[in-house]
Amino acid sequence: MRRLKTAMFDHIDYPGARQALQVVRWRQEKTKGKLTIERVYLITSLHPGEATGAQLAAWIRGHWGIENLLHHVRDRTFREDDSKIRTGHLPRTMASLRNLAISVHR
Repeated sequence: MRRLKTAMFDHIDYPGARQALQVVRWRQEKTKGKLTIERVYLITSLHPGEATGAQLAAWIRGHWGIENLLHHVRDRTFREDDSKIRTGHLPRTMASLRNLAISVHR
């Protein structure tokens, strides 16, 4: 289950920002029954009334669809965030190799 709240601000210190959004997601694991509640905050340049709640929710899900397709695999399978490679061209090279491996596998 999800809940979406929006608030209009004229004074957000971010160029072009018109609204702040809060998405609250509830998820219950089927096997253990553990309840997880996640809050996500977003900003948008849309003025109130330019998009319905359903449209905003669809755009947010679309973004997370992309996130889950690539970045989740890179973070979970390859543990990219834990990588100790940080100098020169090596981080970009390793990211390219991980993307290649994901593409070949798919």
